[in-house]
Amino acid sequence: MTITYALIAKLVGALALIGLGFGLGYKFEHGSVLAAQAELTSYKAKEARAVADQEKKNAQIVAKHDALSNEIQGDYAKRLVQLQENYDAKTSTPARIACGMRDSASRGNVSATPSASQGIDADPTDRLAARLPQDCADTTLQLEDLQQWAAGIAH
Repeated sequence: MTITYALIAKLVGALALIGLGFGLGYKFEHGSVLAAQAELTSYKAKEARAVADQEKKNAQIVAKHDALSNEIQGDYAKRLVQLQENYDAKTSTPARIACGMRDSASRGNVSATPSASQGIDADPTDRLAARLPQDCADTTLQLEDLQQWAAGIAH
């Protein structure tokens, strides 16, 4: 087989076309890769800003909820103290005597003469029943403050 100039020219032309194809493919593909990298960088920056904004928003919401919780907790504590003072005032010895109730300190004491006795000691369940209004008021106060907290969180 003899190698002729025509065969060499064909081989060189084919190699040139293959080289040109690779060169053009690399050029266009490399441009696409660079564009995709730029788009990815832009997307990452946009997402980083969105994450930062969301974290800031979350921190504001948490701060608002904490402030609301602290405010309601302080208000609840003050109202609970007032409620307890009110209950204690109504159940104090002078108030109990005015209502005809025996003083809790004198329960169980037996006087020297039977005629001086004011009656029998109250049933222990009476003390629980006497505490019931206070327990109901405490529970109502808790529920009111829970509703106030839930309404504040919803806004």
